[in-house]
Amino acid sequence: MINKAHDDWVTGLVLVPGYNHLLSGCRGGVLKVWNIDNCSLVGEVNAHNSPVNALTANSQLLFAASKYDLPLYSVHRFTTAYMSDQLHRATA
Repeated sequence: MINKAHDDWVTGLVLVPGYNHLLSGCRGGVLKVWNIDNCSLVGEVNAHNSPVNALTANSQLLFAASKYDLPLYSVHRFTTAYMSDQLHRATA
């Protein structure tokens, strides 16, 4: 168990296909990436100004829905972006 994983209620979880990562989102609009092998935090970003309502992913894109938008993130860029502390939205 990971205590205090978010400062607000966790509203979504999704495994990132092809990576050993779990993506979590909360009511505070924060997205976090976790290493599923050791439950360590890989990184986080304030992705929304409103709660994350849903998360899902396929082999190429991550979707993080909030009240006002549905950004699409490239899986490869998103996971490597966290490691370098940058976030890139998919251009597709």
